[in-house]
Amino acid sequence: MKIVAPITSFDAKGLFKAAVRDQNPILYLEYKGYYRINPEQLSPELNTPMPDDDYVVPIGKARILKEGRGLTIVSYGSQVFRVLKAIQQIEKETSASIEIIDLRTIVPYDKECIFNSVIKTSKALVTCEAPRTGCFGQTIVADIQQNCFEYLDGPVILVAGADTPVPFAKTLEEAHLPTTEKLVTAIRKILEY
Repeated sequence: MKIVAPITSFDAKGLFKAAVRDQNPILYLEYKGYYRINPEQLSPELNTPMPDDDYVVPIGKARILKEGRGLTIVSYGSQVFRVLKAIQQIEKETSASIEIIDLRTIVPYDKECIFNSVIKTSKALVTCEAPRTGCFGQTIVADIQQNCFEYLDGPVILVAGADTPVPFAKTLEEAHLPTTEKLVTAIRKILEY
């Protein structure tokens, strides 16, 4: 079983083609909350042109959305939007150099990309929308701790959803989700190490 989680239209098309051509069962995650986003509202990192030619986005290959040297942020799916908003706010306040990785594929995921980035930056933050206990973000955190421990200058921080059912009320949903504000707080904390 493979799991893909594209967030850009370029990745959605490329990963869909890769999934159809793959011989394994593929779980294809889509984020319906972002169906109606106007491309002009997207940050440049996510506004990738759609080629007319046939192309495939390889399953298991992450994309570095933004190069950096002071912190690695690993994310996928809808959290990528929140990470980019948080980085905009942090960059207004500090001169921090932050690398952002969009996994695009959850199973298998690109460990080599993550480890190389963490070795370069020596700090890591992982974020996902799933509830914290038992989420895939914990797997990434554990792998970073196990494989990059000697390179780390601080703890690996996980910003995930609350351990509650997903509520329908907007105010409760904001309390449940790993929002931009929660990311900003976590990023400030890890940059201080």
